[in-house]
Amino acid sequence: MKILTDLESVAHRLTNKLLKGSQMDVVEKAKVEYGLALILGIVIEFTQTVGVSFFFGTAAYTGLIMLSSLVLRVFTGGAHCSSFLRCL
Repeated sequence: MKILTDLESVAHRLTNKLLKGSQMDVVEKAKVEYGLALILGIVIEFTQTVGVSFFFGTAAYTGLIMLSSLVLRVFTGGAHCSSFLRCL
């Protein structure tokens, strides 16, 4: 469960490994790290949500709610939590 609470450091370590011999400047590496943290967070959230919905037999309803929320958030801007763990 440590990956859930320390997602930023996981993204930092992965970025350093992926860009070890790269000539990127610090700002570009920070952008890659931020994007990687977002992608990891989305994958974790999606996997857990779909896993629980399959367990309870509500995958179709969950998919519909997720799609509806996505469309609504695109047009309204959506709410943001202060950390990944709070969002999860």
